[in-house]
Amino acid sequence: MQSNDDYDSSHLNLMTFELKFLRPAIIAMIEEALNQVGTFGEVHLVVEKGRLRYIRTIKSESLDRFKS
Repeated sequence: MQSNDDYDSSHLNLMTFELKFLRPAIIAMIEEALNQVGTFGEVHLVVEKGRLRYIRTIKSESLDRFKS
């Protein structure tokens, strides 16, 4: 995944399109979900009947610290 720093202003013109699902409040919720999962985890966007309905987060913990 690219970070925001990987995009310069020349990419913004290519990325101009109408958003169907995302609104500022939803984007903020996705950002918060990404922060919550930390180093390991997943964020799932669940669509039902053509509508974004849920944000599901799965946080994982590494078992490396239990290696003997």
